Amino acid sequence: MPSQVLWVSARPETGPRWEHRPAGWNVDIRVAEEALDTLAVTDYSAIVLELPYAGWRSAALLEAVQRAAPGVPVLARDPNTSVDEAVHLAHLGLHRFLPADEDGFRLIDRVIEDGSLGIAAQAE
Repeated sequence: MPSQVLWVSARPETGPRWEHRPAGWNVDIRVAEEALDTLAVTDYSAIVLELPYAGWRSAALLEAVQRAAPGVPVLARDPNTSVDEAVHLAHLGLHRFLPADEDGFRLIDRVIEDGSLGIAAQAE
């Protein structure tokens, strides 16, 4: 099933490992301020935060996105995050960190289909 994904990134592209999205998927890449405005008028299946994001604390960006799009699963990509930061974001409601070294669209699709699959549930 096609999915509408918002990718919040300071860069205008997702990077070489993420450019081959599944057929029918629309990945809308926007800077944070545009993304927050877009969430008021567009429905997304999932949101991906490219972290760290200059000018934003990761927790603050996550919370702003969650306020703008309640109930939409939010994932993050940060190959250098610490365990403490990952746990903190999970407690705030982040659904999953995407791997830096592989295609994460399968994981995004699984989160969309499973609904509320969280980091804590996966650790059990």
